[in-house]
Amino acid sequence: MSDEALPVNYQDASGAVRLPMAWELFVLGIALISLLNLFLFALVRNDAVAQVVAVMDIGVTFVFVIDFAARLSVAIDRRSYLTRGYGWLDLLSCIPGLRVVRFIRVIAVVRRFRARAHAEEDVDELFHNRARAILLFVLLLTVLVIEFGSMAILAVEEPVQGSNIKTASDALWYLVVTISTIGYGDQYPVTNMGRLVGTIVIITGVALFSTLTGYLAHYFYTAGEGERRLVIERRRARLKRLEGKESNGDQAT
Repeated sequence: MSDEALPVNYQDASGAVRLPMAWELFVLGIALISLLNLFLFALVRNDAVAQVVAVMDIGVTFVFVIDFAARLSVAIDRRSYLTRGYGWLDLLSCIPGLRVVRFIRVIAVVRRFRARAHAEEDVDELFHNRARAILLFVLLLTVLVIEFGSMAILAVEEPVQGSNIKTASDALWYLVVTISTIGYGDQYPVTNMGRLVGTIVIITGVALFSTLTGYLAHYFYTAGEGERRLVIERRRARLKRLEGKESNGDQAT
């Protein structure tokens, strides 16, 4: 099936809405993180670490809200999407308190992948839009590093006397400024294990943001190339029209 016959965003006969493969994979990763958070809520006994999980889970919820809004905007038959296309499940996933729904959401996302009948076209679309796929992959890794890095730094620094990383807010702030390579210096580790965690976060942040910078450069370059190709195609079409008019005029004379 050609690209014209199978758009990137479309609603199939079952009512399910298909979005770009890169986004589908990103949502699957976010759903798995949300499912992992469900188990962490039950296993973690440290209140500060549990607060980190709670804050990150709220951030994950925003991704579900964006995903639901995107699918609703693409759906031609919204009633079919909400009833038969798992739209009701997407909507329930946007409610932070209904974390158990996330488990069913993971199953629904997996079923969406299995129901995609155009696997070859999906792979082609994924490789054709590598920059978008890399961007979403970087965002997914950033979420993982911030969440588990905050939990790790809090676990090793909070019990130590003289440490200035004592709360979930301290840990999250430290991870954000460290992974972005800003490093204000108001929060810093004092233990060797904490410094090891910080070193890993710094190296990871440099790699992630270098990839993000490369993506942005690629995006603006390809956008400019697309505009130039469009201008050239319009000029060629205009020349063909002018040549056609001249040839018609010669025939008339």
